[in-house]
Formats: sequence, structure tokens, C-alpha cells
Amino acid sequence: MTDDQPIELEFAPDGKLVDFLDGVLLENRPEERVRQTFLRVLHYEYGYPKEVMLREVTIMQGANHVLEQDGTPTRADIVVYLNKAAKASKDQGKIKFVVECKRPDVDAGHNQLVSYIFNTSASGGVWTNGTDVQPFRRVSEPDNALVRAPGIPKHGENWDAVGRMRRAQLERPRDVRRLLQLCHNRLHSRGVDGDEEDLAMDMVRIILAKAQDEIADYPDDLPRF
Repeated sequence: MTDDQPIELEFAPDGKLVDFLDGVLLENRPEERVRQTFLRVLHYEYGYPKEVMLREVTIMQGANHVLEQDGTPTRADIVVYLNKAAKASKDQGKIKFVVECKRPDVDAGHNQLVSYIFNTSASGGVWTNGTDVQPFRRVSEPDNALVRAPGIPKHGENWDAVGRMRRAQLERPRDVRRLLQLCHNRLHSRGVDGDEEDLAMDMVRIILAKAQDEIADYPDDLPRF
């Protein structure tokens, strides 16, 4: 895969999905397509190596499994560990963040993400249905809670670094089309109910604001947009 190429899934001849992490064949289900896409996003756009990511991780509370309402063990869709050794041992004390993936027509699942995070050491989490991405950061003051974060930390960064990247450190996104689609969907979700022409103009305004922000002469060289 070369730079600027859209992120695409890999399919076997029989139509099954090829897992990005270990190459096993998986059923071609909507939620699995969301997960496989986001694994690639974390790798190509945020720099996380495959060696620190794992899917279908059973969440523990002490020596016991955390259970769903139907009594089955709770499993996080994606877990990003602090290092390769933590992944190998599935060390819940060394999780950077967890990801809850839903199929595109589902907009709920925040409570599951909360359960994953507060039963592990995770300092944050991400909820996504493919058309929306919602990052959350774990805070302890004044209360132990999750708060919306402006973005997802890259590999080697912590949550404090999100949104504090100097302009010289900015990188061109790999899949611009996907990011524009996320912006478009977010405008819809915020109640912008105009026609497509109005939404297109809002998108143009966002792009122009971003461009102006990157060339503005700020003393600390930190983007404001």
C-alpha cells in the first residue's frame, strides 16, 4: 500500500475478510468491516504496529470475567497495548486504549466502552461505527470519568499531546476521502439539516479554515483550528 491510497479491506476468494493482524479468515459482517477498517486506520494513520494491537480481548475484573447481560464474557473489539510484551500476556494493567466497533447503522455502545476502560488500566477509548469516530479520555479529577477528547494519540504519544502538535509535525492523512466523509457525517449528526449544497459549502469553509490556520503566524507555532 502506497501513500495517499485509500484504506481498503482484503477479501479471500470465498468472500471472507482477511484479518489485518494475523491473516485469519473472518465472516464478512458489517461490524467486522468496521473493525478491520479501523485496525488499518490505527496502523497507517496513527502509527500503531500490529504487535501492540489485538482483537476480541476478554475483559477481566480481578480473577473473574466481566459478563454481558446474557451471561457471556465481555470482549473488547480492539485493544491497543503499551508494548508487544503486554499484548503477548494480555496484560490489562498495560492497555493504552480500547475500541468499541459497531456496524454503521448503530449509534449506541458507550456504556460498553465505559465498562472496558474502568475494568482495565486503559487511559482512554474510542467508539466507532465507521461513519463516526468518538475518542474519550479517562480523567480522575474531579471525578473518575470519561470525557470527549479532541482526537486519538499517535503511537508514542499520550493523551496530553493530542491537539498540541506543532505545524511542522503535521502529516498528510493517508485517506483524505475517508476524513472528508467523517466530517460530512459529523455535520449531519450535529443537526445541520440543509441540503447537500449547504453541506458542501460548510465543508469548503472547514477546509479553508484549516488551510488558513496552518499558514497563520502564531508565536508558539501551534495550530488553533
